[in-house]
Amino acid sequence: MKKLNPLLIALIATVAINASAQKATKKVTYNKTAFTLYSPIASLEPTQGFNFAPPTSGVTLKSSHYGAGTYYQYAPGKTYSTNYKCLLTELRDWLYYPVNKVRELAAQKGLKEVDEKALKKMFKNSNLPQTPLCYQLNDNSWIHFTIETLCSTGPYNSAGQSDDYVIEVAYIEKIEEDANAVLDRLYRFWNDGVYLTDHPTVIQRNSKTQPTPPSAPLPNLFAINEYLRPDKGYSKLSFEGGKPEYVWINHLKILEPNLAKADFSAECSATHQEVDASCSYFLTIKKSNKALYTQYRATANMVRNLEPGTSWATHIKQETQNKKLANDAIAKANKENAVALEAMYKEIFK
Repeated sequence: MKKLNPLLIALIATVAINASAQKATKKVTYNKTAFTLYSPIASLEPTQGFNFAPPTSGVTLKSSHYGAGTYYQYAPGKTYSTNYKCLLTELRDWLYYPVNKVRELAAQKGLKEVDEKALKKMFKNSNLPQTPLCYQLNDNSWIHFTIETLCSTGPYNSAGQSDDYVIEVAYIEKIEEDANAVLDRLYRFWNDGVYLTDHPTVIQRNSKTQPTPPSAPLPNLFAINEYLRPDKGYSKLSFEGGKPEYVWINHLKILEPNLAKADFSAECSATHQEVDASCSYFLTIKKSNKALYTQYRATANMVRNLEPGTSWATHIKQETQNKKLANDAIAKANKENAVALEAMYKEIFK
């Protein structure tokens, strides 16, 4: 294969990061060859929900507080339209809910609110939420709502009116320390992200462990970005023997020894972003007090009070320009490096 310049490898990573603001391209062509990226895997079932979904999506709720000049930075209530249902969409549907409605629905379900003292004791020395509003779903799972106070009729409301809304919601679950089950969750998050967002990413790297050097035969970390190959695992560029080639390493061989350590960490993210709508999803798997927890989150990226001098029209104009500039930069980089990119993906997908 054509030798890949280390600078090109860095460029590919940079382009992938910058591309997070664009709608995912499932099929790409480099030089003369077409490749399919971010392709869902039919055998992976959607991540199962948690049996406390709202009766309707928060973006559909009618309110005099919605609209340009209220608490939305851009357009109110827009979201990516899809029939795909999973745990992430259940979380997403809670976004934009008024807090009083959340409390009402939790009471109807008979859920018990967890106070701040109990949360701090339970999730001590962890990244799990330790402030209200949180409800216990069963012995091993919880749902947490992050609340923000927003102006009811605009950022400079002389009457000082405001309301509390859900801007992030998390599903937390204590799980068994089983490497196969953990890997399955990572795979399913990536697959759900392909259906719902632009560019899902999975990274398994222990938080306090020094990463192995590129020359190590068995790395102690892996990432899943443009493609998922459960049958092959992690694709690593090897220079053994002086000739660069891609070798495959089973994900489980990396994850299993990492999971046995106290600093085990897996961080996953996926974002759907347009000029007038944005929602992010996250999955974190870490240990707290010797127990293993998963935390799935959905975050509303555009629910905030307007800033001085801003309006719907000015934001749309600026965001549209930014999107075009980003698309042009990516297209230029891909064209300049088409031959090397073609060679790289041919090796990976052969």
